Amino acid sequence: MNRHREWIDWLLRTQESAEESIEVIDRPSARHPRVYPPFQPVPPVQQLWDNVPEQISQSYIEAGSPTLSTSTQSSTQTFTSNSSDTGASGHWASAVLDRRPPENRFHNVGGATRCFGNPERRLIDKLHQHKFLEVAKFRFRAHGVTARFYWRPADHRTRLLVSTTDQLDMEVRFCVHLTELKAVRQGNLLLLFRRDFGVDRSRGPLTIWAELSFDTYERLVLFYCIFAGMKTQDWKSYPAILRDWYYKPQDVEPQDEVQLFSAPIEDEGHSNFLRVYFDSDSGGSRLEARPRRGPMKSTPTWTAFITDQVHDGRWITRIGLRQVLLDGLRKYIFYNGYPQPRSRNEETVLTFRDSGDAESFMALIGTLHHYQP
Repeated sequence: MNRHREWIDWLLRTQESAEESIEVIDRPSARHPRVYPPFQPVPPVQQLWDNVPEQISQSYIEAGSPTLSTSTQSSTQTFTSNSSDTGASGHWASAVLDRRPPENRFHNVGGATRCFGNPERRLIDKLHQHKFLEVAKFRFRAHGVTARFYWRPADHRTRLLVSTTDQLDMEVRFCVHLTELKAVRQGNLLLLFRRDFGVDRSRGPLTIWAELSFDTYERLVLFYCIFAGMKTQDWKSYPAILRDWYYKPQDVEPQDEVQLFSAPIEDEGHSNFLRVYFDSDSGGSRLEARPRRGPMKSTPTWTAFITDQVHDGRWITRIGLRQVLLDGLRKYIFYNGYPQPRSRNEETVLTFRDSGDAESFMALIGTLHHYQP
């Protein structure tokens, strides 16, 4: 626990100083990407098991409930998603894990998957009683841990349930609202912190709640994107101390993912920033779109892994001054308002706001394979 305490102290000092020194650039480019501070909503008044509010915004009542369960497996970790074939609109997380993603393994794998919270009894019954639905599941088979995402359609409240076994091989469960957690990436680990008001009732300093160890880059990214998307779309806001620390400014070390490119695009009727990331440990690379403005600007709209495609120049074509065609791009979407792909791998047209950005993007993709080991 001492190393977690040291990490928390370093994290708070570094994140605070980095956000204060963020440079605002009028127009982002490949050489000068814009780095945004995370969204800072108003702190909520939390309840352990809250009921559905009688009056909530209509914008939070858009999705139906998932009904079917499918799964995909890897050697040590497993995804499970709940998807619907009845025509009802399900939560977007139900479609994220509908098939196995590519796998680029971390070379430096450390830590373990474990939870440091307080176990509760009858958690599954409580979740069902309060009308929460399971929408996604990650199994960490090497450590005997399962993490499940829960969502309540009426108000988009979200929870994370972590299950493991004790020394007597009895199942132990832990559960918390996503809006009570802060996600921090450290290498192949995703650390989840929460505030401990038992230590200080006024300040509520951070303490470690769970440590998740991933063996592949893609699983870590998808877990975080689901976590961040559901947390931000939850109708309850959260305090600044619980802003996630996944995307680090370029002057903060260590860098887990390096941002190689950033430019504005028009994307299926949405105004987004397109970014290219390269993971130095696994050698994986991906595209990511995030809104240019608004409360969701720190949350991914979609991501697509392109590690394998960059070796084949035929998958990318310039079709206009500001347009680039990507063939067979598999998007993972984290927002209900964004159209789901009509096929598993379909053509994607990126429309840049500036022809120079399209040219810079083409040049970067053409050399991206040199970054890989």
